[in-house]
Amino acid sequence: MKNIKNELKSWQGEKILMAIFPHPDDETMATGGLLLAANKLGWNTIVVTLTKGEAGQNHLKAGELESIRVEELNKATKVLKVDKLVIGNYPDGKLRQTESAWSKWLNVQMFKYNPAWIVTYDPSGLTGHPDHITLSKDLIKHHKSKLWFTTMPKTLKYYNPKIIDYLTDPTHKLDLELDWIGKSQAAYAHKSQHLGKSLPIPLWMALAYLGREWYHEYNPKIKYKSKFVDFKI
Repeated sequence: MKNIKNELKSWQGEKILMAIFPHPDDETMATGGLLLAANKLGWNTIVVTLTKGEAGQNHLKAGELESIRVEELNKATKVLKVDKLVIGNYPDGKLRQTESAWSKWLNVQMFKYNPAWIVTYDPSGLTGHPDHITLSKDLIKHHKSKLWFTTMPKTLKYYNPKIIDYLTDPTHKLDLELDWIGKSQAAYAHKSQHLGKSLPIPLWMALAYLGREWYHEYNPKIKYKSKFVDFKI
């Protein structure tokens, strides 16, 4: 499996990486290590989040969730040394129904910042979340930059089993090295979501143990499949 850091190092064009995700915390859990690695290698990093995550859980048991999650997102992206954060105002959990609106807005953002690389979820959505899948399918249709999917090896059994047939095989890996610390700090910035609560060990320990992120380099010759499955938002 190739090392995505080598791709970052050898890139000859504009060094602008845009991570596009539906919800606050996606940027951290999916690509936190990549954002940190790109920053160290002189890339300009941009995070675009389509929603304010108002359909998520509020484990803080107080405050307006939308405002809380925006504040958490700002804190996390600072930890990840993101150069620019762009937040949309589209309905969490309903991107499939509102695609015509946010897709136009997203195309404006991509034109404005002209990223060399775009990173998003693979067509499985990784968890099966319909917002993840809808965004991935839209970017396959509309991207004009080099496209990367964040994914996982099927052997990890982290994913929703209903989407295993749509999970893309990794073509590249990223060894976090000591960046697992920064990724953990960014994850803990999303306090309202209590990330990793279902794990048998603390999240920081899981990130240190895994020590990797996995990516799939988009190939226009492949016909990627996707399916909306039962998913409780």
